[in-house]
Amino acid sequence: MTRDDELSSLVARRLGTEVLATSSVGWGFSAVTLRVRLSSGRHQIAQLRARPEALSIVRATRSLRACGVPVPYVAHVLRATDESAWILFEEVAGDVAAARLGSAAEVGMAATIGSTLAVVQACSASAFTPDPAWVDGRALVASVQRWSQDAEAPVRAAVVASSERVASRSWIPAVSHGDFAPVNVLMAGSAVTALIDLADVRRRHPLVDAAWHLLIVRHHHPASFAGLVDPFLDGSFGRAGRPTEARLADVAVARAAQLASGSPFIGRAHLYELLSTALAWVAAALREAPHN
Repeated sequence: MTRDDELSSLVARRLGTEVLATSSVGWGFSAVTLRVRLSSGRHQIAQLRARPEALSIVRATRSLRACGVPVPYVAHVLRATDESAWILFEEVAGDVAAARLGSAAEVGMAATIGSTLAVVQACSASAFTPDPAWVDGRALVASVQRWSQDAEAPVRAAVVASSERVASRSWIPAVSHGDFAPVNVLMAGSAVTALIDLADVRRRHPLVDAAWHLLIVRHHHPASFAGLVDPFLDGSFGRAGRPTEARLADVAVARAAQLASGSPFIGRAHLYELLSTALAWVAAALREAPHN
């Protein structure tokens, strides 16, 4: 049975309606995602997820929506197997922001995405599960030492040094998307219409999302990076409260190490490439300005 057939069967049995057509849609990075046309005339976005991820997405969507973050509305969750479930979202207008990088719209887009991150971080963190590695500096350094134990000695030393600099200043954990990248932001016109891929929303260091966003741009769109840092950070933190690039780069190193350590083998090479980019960012930022 194909994925389309599986979904059609579930929709017929559970919702009493017919799937007339499906097509692939670019929501997020890796999950199987289909645009579905139902016999009722409605269009929905169906995404196949592991059941724990599906439950996390439902919880995160409800909590983020309650504090004003633009997220898709979850219409249904259909259990496919003991391990997987289809989430049916109401369709949201817009395309992924990553498609605009390199265009004349990218500067305004960066400021708007930064402002959306500020809304995420204004949410009450108590509604979200903590990421144990990011509860405080001691936990972070211990975690980074564990994540990097198989790395070559110079890489491990650099990664641990970044974590120690991050840990040198205490923080209050904030709501973190976990993969706040342009591919996970939908935009229509000049507005952010939804954040997607919400399976890893947790409480973490308040710079994790900003650092990760800029790392993704630096790695995949290096020609755009320099011109987008200021508008993105001004939108996120305001000019007076914005962190230095050195601090952001150190946080990005720790987050890249975390994701690389727990990723499936098939995706690990890309995450190690991101870690390498983050370490190069640290070196460049420290040459330009002290860590503060």
